[in-house]
Amino acid sequence: MSNLVLRANLSRPLTHNELDANMQFLEIVEWSAKDFRADQFAYVTVTGTTTLYLCLETHTAFVYDNNGGNFAETITVDGTPITLWRKISGSGGGTGAEFVNATFDSGTNIITFTAADGSTVDVDLSSIAGGGTGTSGTSGNSGTSGITGSSGSSGSSGESGTSGITGSSGSAGSSGTSGVGSPGSSGSAGSSGFTGTSGVSGSSGSSGETGTSGANGDLYKTTSSTPFTLGSPGAITVATGLAYTVAQSIIIAYDISNYQECEVINYDGATGILTFGTPTRVVGSGLHSSWVVNLDGASGGDGTSGSAGSSGSAGSSGTSGNTGSSGSSGSAGSSGTSGGPGTSGTSGGPGTSGTSGYSDKYLGLSSTPVDYSTLAVGVPLIVTTLTNLSYSTGQSVIIAYDNLNYANGTVITYNAGTGQLSIDVTSFAFSSSGPQNPSTTNLQGTIGATGSSGSAGSSGEAGSSGSAGSSGEAGSSGTSGIGSPGSSGTSGIGSPGSSGTSGIGSPGSSGSAGSSGESGVAGTSGTSSAGGGTSTVYNNVSRYLAYNSGSANIYIVSSATVNTGLSWSRSGSTVTVTHNNHGRSNGDAVIIRNVNIDNEYCVVSNVSTNTFDITVSSSSGTSSGSAAAYSLGFTVSSVSAAGATIVAPSGGDVQLMSYYHATGSRSGTTYALTTPISATNGGGANSATNNAYFPIIRVQDVVAGTIVGASMTLATASNYHVFNLGSLGASNSNGIRMVF
Repeated sequence: MSNLVLRANLSRPLTHNELDANMQFLEIVEWSAKDFRADQFAYVTVTGTTTLYLCLETHTAFVYDNNGGNFAETITVDGTPITLWRKISGSGGGTGAEFVNATFDSGTNIITFTAADGSTVDVDLSSIAGGGTGTSGTSGNSGTSGITGSSGSSGSSGESGTSGITGSSGSAGSSGTSGVGSPGSSGSAGSSGFTGTSGVSGSSGSSGETGTSGANGDLYKTTSSTPFTLGSPGAITVATGLAYTVAQSIIIAYDISNYQECEVINYDGATGILTFGTPTRVVGSGLHSSWVVNLDGASGGDGTSGSAGSSGSAGSSGTSGNTGSSGSSGSAGSSGTSGGPGTSGTSGGPGTSGTSGYSDKYLGLSSTPVDYSTLAVGVPLIVTTLTNLSYSTGQSVIIAYDNLNYANGTVITYNAGTGQLSIDVTSFAFSSSGPQNPSTTNLQGTIGATGSSGSAGSSGEAGSSGSAGSSGEAGSSGTSGIGSPGSSGTSGIGSPGSSGTSGIGSPGSSGSAGSSGESGVAGTSGTSSAGGGTSTVYNNVSRYLAYNSGSANIYIVSSATVNTGLSWSRSGSTVTVTHNNHGRSNGDAVIIRNVNIDNEYCVVSNVSTNTFDITVSSSSGTSSGSAAAYSLGFTVSSVSAAGATIVAPSGGDVQLMSYYHATGSRSGTTYALTTPISATNGGGANSATNNAYFPIIRVQDVVAGTIVGASMTLATASNYHVFNLGSLGASNSNGIRMVF
């Protein structure tokens, strides 16, 4: 590499120059407000002075919005200054002297730039190259073919030798010079005689220009600074020119504790406006303005309802969705064709192939030994995979040695420079103990929703009484009418993950397995002719005290599936419930039945895959059993005399029916209730004016016992799940009742 030159005010950007075939490319481009990757080089020309910079952090064009799209070495994002570029220039660290040459020492990995004033700048590429060639990434689509270089023009023909009497050979014509001109005219014929020797061939035409770079593949990973509240649909501004399409599953993450999964409604590639629907999963809450946006594995569909019998057995686990096939590698871009030959000159050399497109990548290979038998849910797993992948916080991933030894989890952090990946383990499997490597890393689909409960089986008919004999012999007893058991709930089978898009696009994530169908509710027993009882059937509607603080109370009425026939044990006031693959999370609320107490509202803690703990109000009575039951309930947060927020449990099917809040003493006349957004696990779809499920309200002055003529205002542009009341009593405790 002895001819690398940077000149001021170039008419076109410099193309990349190969440093070493076994190491990497040094890409040098003219800077503009666009996406840049770490370790790229760019030059900036200001008033005739050209300066070279090294990109330190991968970033997108939107970070320059705050300064009008101008180049900046340091940018402030969410109040934190981030250094994006390091200056690499002529003598004195930036005098602006023109670079006239560059050489590379493969032994030290140092490239030396020489400026016009004789000064030199050394750049150590060891930290960039990582000490050698890394593991190859997955093949991407090749860039389109470079434009064919134009043919070198023909040199003019040499003149024929002069005639001679038996004519000696004519002297050779001089070689035609290469150039852009048309072919030279033929030399005039010599007078008769022996033909002169042939003219020397014209020199070769110059090589054609380098072909243009190939087009980039699909891009998805981006960021946004648009403020919005977690748990709601809406629109944010992301980078332009991305590949999002309608109905794709995406994840929008503030950090590992605050993100939501939803589907694309529309994406405008010119403006970068990304519109998304009601979230299918929400973790965390609050208003934020610094987001990472990326593709997410699609959720498996709901399992269909199965009919239940007298004691329907639990539905078997849903089979795993088929793994989405990887996007096929694009065919290699063909090299530019050779420039056509001049009349006498040889053909120009071929244009170089366009550079490969760049896009999001997820498939990686980790050599970190992992003992899958020692993993635990909720405990981070840290491995080192390939660098420069596209993982972002909150994405669902899988780390697998084989199909029997693997871990699923969500991304906590990923360092694109070192390849270090940290995940929060949500499930794992193993067939043997001991460290195993290598393991692959990739995106994983999220869990499908729980299938709904089967309906109760009907009661068996009572057997008829035997007729009396003439001497009063007893007729035989009628047979007991036994209800036939209903079939098990059909397993919720997750639909396969969609295939990865082609062209260095990320591979399609696997379709996640649907969770098992819930057990059918037990049908009542048929009445026996000799007399018989019925099995326990629980009401799936519960009324419970969700908040209690002095004179302020909140009561909620909701309905949810009742999980029955569960083993339990008690130590003091702590009850441990065994429910395989229950899907509960710490902080969820349950209404517990048939342990040492009955029909009590409790909060879940100490969650594992098949068990969870609750704290009950009594430490006496029965200490264990096998017929516990529970249903899920709502919790409340942000409670004050002016409002509250109802929170739905993760992965539940709780329907909000009514709400009552005795506020305690007040000092204002307004009240705002925020309900969870979901038609199946909350207070309604509440994503637009035509599906805002507003409540019927009634307000009473608790002290005076009079009805308060309160009013309610409905949202017309956003936050359709927030119901605002006015004209309330301004001092006494108000009893606010809402029926949904």
